[in-house]
Amino acid sequence: MKAAAFIFPGQGAQKPGMGKDIYEAYPDAREIFDAAGKAAGIDVKSLCFEGSEDDLKKTENTQPCIVTVSVAAWRVLIEKGFTVSAAAGHSLGEFAALVAGGYLSFADAVKAVRERGLIMAGADKEGKGAMAAVLGLSSADVAAICDETPGVVVANYNDPGQTVISGERAAVEAAGAKAKDRGAKRVVPLAVSGAFHSPLMTEASKDFASVLEKMTFTEGKAPVFSNVTAKVHVFAEIRTRMAEQMYSSVRWVESMAALAAMKPAMCIEAGPNKVLAGLMKKCAADVAVQNAGTAAEIEAVASQG
Repeated sequence: MKAAAFIFPGQGAQKPGMGKDIYEAYPDAREIFDAAGKAAGIDVKSLCFEGSEDDLKKTENTQPCIVTVSVAAWRVLIEKGFTVSAAAGHSLGEFAALVAGGYLSFADAVKAVRERGLIMAGADKEGKGAMAAVLGLSSADVAAICDETPGVVVANYNDPGQTVISGERAAVEAAGAKAKDRGAKRVVPLAVSGAFHSPLMTEASKDFASVLEKMTFTEGKAPVFSNVTAKVHVFAEIRTRMAEQMYSSVRWVESMAALAAMKPAMCIEAGPNKVLAGLMKKCAADVAVQNAGTAAEIEAVASQG
């Protein structure tokens, strides 16, 4: 058995055709994709394999599709003899991490994130919210700007030099302008349908809490990090934390520092693209991340393990 820490990507990692080669190469992956369609009530396979960028950008599609590809890659590696020493997921990816840790069934995870996507898509129909990535300025400086700019908060602490802000559109623009004045290399508006991980998602989180009440959580075997606390989940509080996650900051830098302190024998990013591997280089450079988002990458990881 080969122990590894698994990390799972969130929204923004999607790409057309994702997961197709994994589906074609491994029976276990086919089981996951087939189960996803039944659980989510949408054709996850067609969206992943044939969907356009616009199709995959719709958060109600993005969420079940990314979780499906991520869990399919993880499941194949488990069948190849890997075990989970710890798990973490970036925002949406936390649901895949909970599956990997043994806390949530895949079917319930897909149902939950499909509903989460629908709730988030409908949370800001008037377009009042916005998000932007601030690059090249310390997270402390970005947080200070948010503190002095009503209506905007830090949404994601992605790495020491990449911080995402979220909130009312005018406030996000004002904070972005201040960030540029104070030395940010770039401020990049994000193509999202709302101000995720901000107080504007508070009401949506209440709707999602009702969804989570219908899901069955069990005591898992591997530690899974919470985006809200940057600590290992307390089992009795998982539902609460996953609802809070919708309006709370994603504390990824702290989470990865805590994961690194566990000194995992291997760290594997299971899912499309290589977003988290890039962040890890800046969060905890001593942790080497192996990517497992394609069949070729899975085989490469399996050979190293």
